[in-house]
Amino acid sequence: MGRNKKPRMVAHTPPAAVFKPAGVPARSLQWLRLTLDEYEALRLADYEGLSQEEVAERLGVSRPTVGRILEGARRTVTEALVHGQALAIEGGPVRWRPGCGPGRHGRAWNNKEDGEMRGGRGQGAGRGAGRGRQGGYAQGPGGSCVCPNCGEKAAHARGTPCVEQKCPKCGAPMTRER
Repeated sequence: MGRNKKPRMVAHTPPAAVFKPAGVPARSLQWLRLTLDEYEALRLADYEGLSQEEVAERLGVSRPTVGRILEGARRTVTEALVHGQALAIEGGPVRWRPGCGPGRHGRAWNNKEDGEMRGGRGQGAGRGAGRGRQGGYAQGPGGSCVCPNCGEKAAHARGTPCVEQKCPKCGAPMTRER
């Protein structure tokens, strides 16, 4: 019996949770699963161009672990592309960085201060949790936007959500300071 996997720190929610071949009904496809830590490792290493050492630091794991995560993620994505299979991005041993993570459309995930992902009805930041449609963190016209990657702060521009602003240092989408 193996050890439990150490939770990986994830700071980015995928813009889409499912990818599938166009024109093919989802019920007739074979589905593959890409975990959130695999998605985050791919995003950091291949999209942002970080080294495995930098990815390991962001995820909170060792460099060899990052190598194994990337190997599995690349194998899964390649298999989906080569064989025309659907890909679902979900689950895995993750903890959300404070202030990051999902919390919309009824997903039962929680952005508690410790960043731990929790499941169950009524515990998430989605519908019915009592914090409103946008998670309940609106602060009105004042406040600041902060980069979840480098910590850079910028004044909040009224009428423009922080997520639409890019960090002046690293170019990542900003989040609202809490």
